[in-house]
Amino acid sequence: MKSITHILYVILVALWCSATVACRPDNDTKGTFTLSCGNNLNMVEGENEIIMVNGADVFTISTDNDKAKCVKNDNNTITVTAMKLGDCTLTISRNDGEKLTCTITIGKSVAQKDFEIISKPRVENWMPETVYTATTPALQVTFETGIDAAGRRIEGTTTLGFYFTDVYASYTTEAGAYCRLSAKSDFTQRGTLSDGMVAIYTPGQPVKHYMCEKVEIVNILNDQLWIVASIPGRPDLRIVTEVF
Repeated sequence: MKSITHILYVILVALWCSATVACRPDNDTKGTFTLSCGNNLNMVEGENEIIMVNGADVFTISTDNDKAKCVKNDNNTITVTAMKLGDCTLTISRNDGEKLTCTITIGKSVAQKDFEIISKPRVENWMPETVYTATTPALQVTFETGIDAAGRRIEGTTTLGFYFTDVYASYTTEAGAYCRLSAKSDFTQRGTLSDGMVAIYTPGQPVKHYMCEKVEIVNILNDQLWIVASIPGRPDLRIVTEVF
C-alpha cells in the first residue's frame, strides 16, 4: 500500500512540475539575444534597412527621437527608415526584461554630400567680376531637382541657382538678380551633360534664356572641378567647386 501511495505521490509531483513549467511565462529565447546589425547601424538619409532580431519572438521596440522610423514586422525583423541626419537609439525589449540597444547613425547621401561641397562655389562670367558665394552674404545658392532653369518641371533635370537677396555693392547689382544653370543630371557625375540651359535675370530687364551648346563637368588643378556651360554669343559660364 505504501508503495502504491509513493508511486501516486511521485506521479502527482511530476504532474505538478510539468504544469508549473507549462504555465511559466515564455521568455521566447531561441539562442543568444542579438541583432543582425550588431549595436551600431550606419545609414544615409532616406535609406531603408531591415534588422533581424535573434533569440526572441516576442519583443517591443522604442526609439529616443524621430530621426529614424522603426517598425516591428511579423517575422522577427524591424524595418528602419533613416528620416533625418544625426543619431537615434533603438531599444528592443524582450518579455523577460532583457534589452538590446542599437545606435543608428544617419549621414548624408552621395548627392547631398556633393551638394554641400558645391554649395559655396565661385561663379565666373555671370557678373563683370567673379562672384564668390562663400564670402557674399547677400547671395543665396539653391539646388532644385525635377525643374529646369526656366522653371519647367522636367524629370531628371537639376538646377543650380544663384540669387542676390539684397543689394551688394561689390557686384553693382540689385536685389533679385539671379543666374540659373540646369542640365539632365544631378551634377554628381563628371563628363558631358545634356539639355543644358542658363537663365540670367537682371532687375528691370527681361529674363534671358540660353540653350547651352554644351555643359561639362571637368577636372582642373588644385582638386577643383569646373562646371562649364558653353553659351552662344557670350563667354562660358563657369561654376568652380571643390572636387566631388
